[in-house]
Formats: sequence, C-alpha cells, structure tokens
Amino acid sequence: MMRTRVLPLGEYVVGEALKHYLPKAVRVSLAPPAGAPEGQAVYVHRVGGVARSPGQVDNGMYVFNLFAPSFREAAELGQAVRVSLYEAERDQFAAKDGRMGKVTEVAGPSPLPRENDGDPYTGYASYTIITR
Repeated sequence: MMRTRVLPLGEYVVGEALKHYLPKAVRVSLAPPAGAPEGQAVYVHRVGGVARSPGQVDNGMYVFNLFAPSFREAAELGQAVRVSLYEAERDQFAAKDGRMGKVTEVAGPSPLPRENDGDPYTGYASYTIITR
C-alpha cells in the first residue's frame, strides 16, 4: 500500500514569504479582514489547485487582495507583492510548512474599480505557486 506524505501548507509558506520580503509595515493575513484595514495590507487565500506529485508538490492558485490608503499606494503594493513572490521563488524561500517553488502570474495586480469609491483603495492579483 502506498503511503502519501502530507502536502505542504502552501498558504502558510506563501504568507511567510510575503512577511519576509515585503516591508514590515505591510500586514499580511490569511484570514479576511474584519473591516477596512488601516495602512497597507495583503489578504492571501488559496482558491484552488492540484497536487502535481501526490504527497510532495502542490500547485496552488492564490488570490491576493490588496488594501492601501491611496490608489498609488495600492498600485505600488501590487508591484511589491509581485516582486516579493518572484524573489521568494528565486531564493527557494523555506518556512516551517514547506518551501516556495515556481511562481506564475495569472492576473497581474490591478485595481478593483467598484471598491475604489472610498477608503481603502483595493487591488487584486492571482498567481499559481508551487510549494514543496
């Protein structure tokens, strides 16, 4: 009988990578904000994916919701998330729950116009990320 190793907890690996690479003032959360966050914040959540190699490699689809006090700050935060993810891939960032692998941008950082009528300004990006 084949025993399957538990897959890495990709959400935690990605969250820890962002905490490591983004400026310390940016809050990174795996839980949705209870209200409008103050300052800059990123909410990371997995929305799907597949086990590329059962028990070893996970290819998750992640959505990143971005919050900032101004449109410009939200745009800059989107770019910072993009750079941070690719730096984590390059460095093969390792956390307690696994390590980063290939990052593929699916939908680059962009504003969410219907939500940008007031504070905070918001943005959205999605990536597939392999964790091991």
